[in-house]
Amino acid sequence: MQNKKLFAKATIAFLALSTLLISIISVGSDCSFGARGEPTPYSIVFNATKNKIVTTPVGQSNSGFGEMKTELGNAIGMEIAFLENTASTWQSLRASGYITNTDPINGITYMRFERVDVNKGAAILYSYEKGVFSDSKRINFPAGGPAVCETDFGGALPCYFKLIGIGVNNLEIASGKIEFNCIDNNHTLSLINETPTAGTVSGAGIYHAGTSVTISATPSGSAEFQGWYDAFGALKSMDNPYTFTMPGADYELHTYFGPAKGSTRQVGKYPQTKVTDTALISTLNTKAGTLPTADNAEAWTDYQYYIEGVVTSYMWYQDVDHNSILYRGVYFEQYRPTRTSKPSLASETWQDDNGYQIGTTYWFKWEPITWKILDVKDGKAMLLSNLVIDAQPFYRSAAYRPGPPRIYANNYEHSDVRTWLNNTFINKTFTEAEKNTIATTLVDNSLASTGHEEKGYGEQAAPYICNDTNDWVFLLSYVEATNANYPGQGSSYYRKKTATDYAYSQGVYRNTQWGTSPYLLRSPFYNAGANSYCLDSDGLGRVTDANSMYSGIAPVMWVTL
Repeated sequence: MQNKKLFAKATIAFLALSTLLISIISVGSDCSFGARGEPTPYSIVFNATKNKIVTTPVGQSNSGFGEMKTELGNAIGMEIAFLENTASTWQSLRASGYITNTDPINGITYMRFERVDVNKGAAILYSYEKGVFSDSKRINFPAGGPAVCETDFGGALPCYFKLIGIGVNNLEIASGKIEFNCIDNNHTLSLINETPTAGTVSGAGIYHAGTSVTISATPSGSAEFQGWYDAFGALKSMDNPYTFTMPGADYELHTYFGPAKGSTRQVGKYPQTKVTDTALISTLNTKAGTLPTADNAEAWTDYQYYIEGVVTSYMWYQDVDHNSILYRGVYFEQYRPTRTSKPSLASETWQDDNGYQIGTTYWFKWEPITWKILDVKDGKAMLLSNLVIDAQPFYRSAAYRPGPPRIYANNYEHSDVRTWLNNTFINKTFTEAEKNTIATTLVDNSLASTGHEEKGYGEQAAPYICNDTNDWVFLLSYVEATNANYPGQGSSYYRKKTATDYAYSQGVYRNTQWGTSPYLLRSPFYNAGANSYCLDSDGLGRVTDANSMYSGIAPVMWVTL
């Protein structure tokens, strides 16, 4: 028992010694630390025997650098100009002389000095940034005032001061004191210009919490200012200049110049609008020549679409130039079924419901694709097709591939639609110059990107998650499709899309009530490997079969601005 008591006492003594050592280490740190537990306020005292910055012979002017020490012994760097040593007082400033700190004194609460001659004027300037002073933060002590000059800076809690003499004669200082709370009340405002070649921003810096800050953006050329966004992409203001109150922490705002989120731009061309002019149809039919058959495609290209799980020659296309305008002809001898596994029947297709019949040639004009800008970041814009432009199955079958490893039909990494987007679609749609602006994107295919965890289905969905992919063109994930920070995506009403005439000819479903169509997402559904996700014709996320062909394609890509 005695040994236990001795051990306990020794432990207590060790802890006490450790605390003392930590305190000593803290005292030795500089003045940019936070509150350390010692009695406040902290202070710097200066007089005839304490904290003289210059100790050269009396009357000799000095400029350069020196230091003062806090009552705890911390050294604070000082910059001086035309400062003289004195015999019985602290120091003396010649005309145009000054004293300013080069190390921060965090949270200066009070400063005073006593001038020997009250007929000598003085001023204190204060700031939150080293070496940056202005008359808007200046306290004057004119000649004829009291000997003791003091200020609490109106509660501003600056980090830097600059003491200057006013007039042509020396300002001799007998003594003084600086009190501070050693709490960093100043924070960094960072302005991130996402498109630096299209404009400039100003106003970044260090600001005291609670102060009014004004920032501005200046576009160049034809570019336009597109708003201030926080670090999460949420729009904070469209004002320019923008004035706000500095928060009690470092703050970051982003801006860019160019097209705004939610605005549109045109990139690439794809067959879209159905030709209805009978004379033009006749001309195009003549140019296309003999119609294809299962045995001879002639000048046409076989789509190689599926019927009952087998690639079957029944639907073809041909691109024809007429008067420097490109048109695509579509001809089919059987209906394209709603799923790759289904037979070709009028009851198993949406083509006839959309007005497209067997044995007729239809022509569609190649037109610029209109894209909505969802996001802008690092000089690139995220684009989503405004319309559903085609119909492709997520995968050719609903069955899994046994592996190993087992690959489910809703695996985006190994999907047919991903291959189609990054081969057939990109090469047919964009010029070489346009392709050079399309960025390779690391596409997030994680469980988090599906939104299933938030709904409590994370465990069920986990087996169907695939690796991230590097793609030029891709589909939205469920989380991206419903991201309220993307214009219009936070509302099911605005997520609804209409399809092109060409997409309807390919068998995309059309809701007769709204005239809208479903479009595929890259996220798997959570309940089976054969099920994919789509945004339905009402803009809500719903299950669709991986081998269905009635949910359309709304491609996504990042392009350089």
